Amino acid sequence: MMRSARDTARTMTTRRTALAGLGTLGVVSAASACSLLPGLGGEKDPVPSGGGKDQPEPSDGGEETTPADPFVDWAAIADLESVEVDLVAADERYGTTTGTLERKDRFGSWTSLGFPEDSPMRTDTPRAVDPAALEVDDEKTLNGFSSNALRTNAVVLLDTPLLFEADNGRYEEVAPAVLEPLGLADVVDPANFHQLFENSPVSASPDPEQGLPELFGIEPAPYDPEAVRMHVLSHGMVVDRNSPQFEGNRYISTVLGATPVTLDGEERILYRTSTFMAGIDDPGSMLYLGIGIGYTVGPVLEDPLVLPVLAASEVPSDWVEHTKDQLTMRLPADLGDPEDVEVTLHFGGKGASNFVMHHRIGATSPYPLSDGTHAVRGEVDGAELAVVAAQTMHDGSTGLWFTIHGPEDTYWLRITDLTEDEAATLAPQILGGLRLTS
Repeated sequence: MMRSARDTARTMTTRRTALAGLGTLGVVSAASACSLLPGLGGEKDPVPSGGGKDQPEPSDGGEETTPADPFVDWAAIADLESVEVDLVAADERYGTTTGTLERKDRFGSWTSLGFPEDSPMRTDTPRAVDPAALEVDDEKTLNGFSSNALRTNAVVLLDTPLLFEADNGRYEEVAPAVLEPLGLADVVDPANFHQLFENSPVSASPDPEQGLPELFGIEPAPYDPEAVRMHVLSHGMVVDRNSPQFEGNRYISTVLGATPVTLDGEERILYRTSTFMAGIDDPGSMLYLGIGIGYTVGPVLEDPLVLPVLAASEVPSDWVEHTKDQLTMRLPADLGDPEDVEVTLHFGGKGASNFVMHHRIGATSPYPLSDGTHAVRGEVDGAELAVVAAQTMHDGSTGLWFTIHGPEDTYWLRITDLTEDEAATLAPQILGGLRLTS
């Protein structure tokens, strides 16, 4: 149905008021919120080979047989050479400076991220905008709200003060901090989003009752109270209308950052990828928030092409096809039916945490590799790069972490609750069922 010019103007005025934080918005807290964490290969209590599942019994002759290594053709992640990351150059590229907020956690204090007027974090506009979005909001409104959401992602979510806390007890601080820079603090009750951040820790800890230091021995390098802690390395923004929950514009940004840490006393770089969705329905009456955050403290490769190539194999005929945005995949049926929660596709069947997550940045150089025990490259139709890591999960099982890069997009696919043999068998089959379209 066509709308008259008067109706269109009235709707746009309502939305402009809402986007400026001057109107009255109803709030939906059922938006996606997923805190995602690849299992670490270097855990405090290493799991024996075989993941603690289906361990071979000694032979009748009394001699133990050594099982064949299912990852013999993969690269051992512990043997890969890691290069240094130039965080000073990253700060210069983004003009990163100290912000106006003092941050504190149990390890000390630092300053929030700040970006001058000529920083890409302020001057860049969305790289892709759905033409239909411009029928609802004008270009200036789209660009302004996208820019605010991008910096909110970096300052509030990427560099969250909850990152190294002992648990997720400070979760009620997150929603007010998100709404304030979006201009919505006076019109949206942050309590409507408390459950979202309670269930999905912005630290990316898999357990809200335990922090990253308690679970994995990851602690921050000493803070400088007069300097920033996080360093922005890459970012991307889009405006689309592909929500599975509402009809309206979605303002999506991804920010990749890095911060020095120690892992059981060893100096490392923690890479955090944070994707943030702020959506407003067409009437301008509902606000939706979604997050997808993960991290790695794995090695940083000068060139991921050093990884061996794993050839794709034939996909079993009973596997089911799924799609998340531009990524099409065929996966085992026992993963169950997926639920699309904005930036993530969750599977409800076998495995505690199987998902696909879409980030709006491409591969970076040098290349941060996912945590795990072994890694390979794969060839995926339409992708510029695809990397697979095998990981030892907390329960001793094995997981597979697929990272599929397009020119300006990255998808994470995780499959858990496997034995090592199952993982080695599934990896080439899953590669054979992946396809990325532009």
